[in-house]
Amino acid sequence: MRKRWLWLIPVGVLLLGGVWTADPLTAIPTPTPAFFPARSANQGWTPIIQSFDGVEMVMVPAGCFEMGSAENENKAEAQPIHTVCFDVPFWLDRYEVSNAQFKQFGGNAGLVASRWSQADHPRERVTWHAARRFCEKRGGRLPTEAEWEYAARGPEGWLYPWGNTFVGENTVYGDTSGGETAPTGSRPAGASWVGALDLTGNVWEWLADWYGPYPTDPQVNPTGPAEGDHRVVRGGSWTIRDPLLLRATNRSRMLMHYTNGYVGFRCARSD
Repeated sequence: MRKRWLWLIPVGVLLLGGVWTADPLTAIPTPTPAFFPARSANQGWTPIIQSFDGVEMVMVPAGCFEMGSAENENKAEAQPIHTVCFDVPFWLDRYEVSNAQFKQFGGNAGLVASRWSQADHPRERVTWHAARRFCEKRGGRLPTEAEWEYAARGPEGWLYPWGNTFVGENTVYGDTSGGETAPTGSRPAGASWVGALDLTGNVWEWLADWYGPYPTDPQVNPTGPAEGDHRVVRGGSWTIRDPLLLRATNRSRMLMHYTNGYVGFRCARSD
C-alpha cells in the first residue's frame, strides 16, 4: 500500500515504540494499563498528515480526555462524564468521504443516489453497512464514538473542534449552509486540534458503536456496547441551527439501514 507524507514532522517529535509523540509532555493519571507517552493538552500539537492511497488522514496521538457532558448542560444521553484513554495512536480521515472518493474506491450505497452530486461534497444517503464496507475496502474501519469525540475535543475537552466558543463561520450549519452541503474541508478555521475538518456540521457521521448508555468507570480504547438497535451518529449537519446540537459532546442515533441527505461518514485506521 503506497503512503505519502504530506507534513514535515517538527523538531521534538520522536518515534518511541511505534508511537508518535510531541514535546513538551506532562504526566497525567491514566487507568490501568498505564501508558507513556500521551498528550495532555490540545495546544502545542502540530497536526501530522499522511496520505494512504491518496486519501489524507490525520494522526490522533495517544492520550486521555473526559468524555461526555456535564449535568448542568441538560444532556442526559451524553452523561456521565467519564475518563477515556487511548494507549496507541490512530488515524482519522482529514475530510468526510466525498462523492468523488466514494466513486473512486467503488463504494456501494445500495443504489441510492447522493442528494448532491458535486464531486467535492460529502457522500450522504449511505447506510451504516455501506459506510463500513467502504472503509474496510480502503483498509480501514469506521471510527468508534470515543475516537471521534477525542479527535474533536482533545485532552482539554473543548466543546467545539476549534475551542469552547461557537463560531458560525467555522462550520456548515443551518445559518451558513444555504440549505445544502458544502465542499469537504471548506471551513479551515473549524479544524480540530489534530487537523480534522467538518467534525461539526456539513453532515452527521456514522460511527462503529451501537448506541447505548455511557459507562461510569474509566475506559481504555472503548468500543461501545456489545449490542443494540441503533448505531451512533455524531457531528450535526447543514440542517442544524441550534449551536448546542453542534457541540462535540452531542450524541444521536439511527437505524443501520436508514439513509438521508444529511448523514455521511469518514474512516479511521489503526496502523
